[in-house]
Amino acid sequence: MEKVLIFGAGGFVGSYLSREFLEHGYAVVGSDKATRGQLPPEVAFHPADLLNAEEVESLVNAVGPDVVINLAAISSVGASWGIPQTTIEVNVVGALNILEAARKAEKKPRILFVGSSEEYVITEQAIDEETELNASNPYGISKVTQENFAALYRAHYGLQVYCVRPFNHTGVGQRDSFVLPSFCKQVAEIEKSGRFMMVKRATDFDEIARFASMWNLDGMVLMGFCRQDYAALRGRMRIPLVVFDGYPEPA
Repeated sequence: MEKVLIFGAGGFVGSYLSREFLEHGYAVVGSDKATRGQLPPEVAFHPADLLNAEEVESLVNAVGPDVVINLAAISSVGASWGIPQTTIEVNVVGALNILEAARKAEKKPRILFVGSSEEYVITEQAIDEETELNASNPYGISKVTQENFAALYRAHYGLQVYCVRPFNHTGVGQRDSFVLPSFCKQVAEIEKSGRFMMVKRATDFDEIARFASMWNLDGMVLMGFCRQDYAALRGRMRIPLVVFDGYPEPA
């Protein structure tokens, strides 16, 4: 029976991925910094800090996995702007700790790193794997750097490292700090209260101000604005605003 070790297993994707492996006959070991989250009881759990190289190496040696998957990450574009240093530490240094542990291990596991579509250059054209990588935010840059180190360890040490670049995904169990769950939660709360909600996408400050003056709104939900633009808007408006650009802001 092959054994898979999943770092960041306590998060949203970890529970789904663990069940998938279990259903296909793998022995699954999960690891996370704090909690096992919603992992199935059949999954053995070992807490570890991905930024602690000794803990990572010790766990890899103890488990002896055939496959290592890294789900641990600062995974919010919005959050990465506020904590770029931490984003690089977790997403790049954490990945390096896994690569080093695998390089030193007697049994060399296959490794899967989860990247992001944020690695690609911004374009109006259809994207495929050959599209240029030119990330425009700290999160995307951290994932491009992770891929570069993966390529380095493949070339110099012969490790089997695979990288994927998924687009947005959501489902039951995802935290409401992400865009879609947060939006759905607030829609449900507004519907329950019997209040009226209107969602409008706009790109111009004056358009928003004119729109807000036409309605007796308790608040507005805005999409498509960066943190800096939102801060400027909030200074001009008399009603609470919520922006969705990879992170929620308090109304």
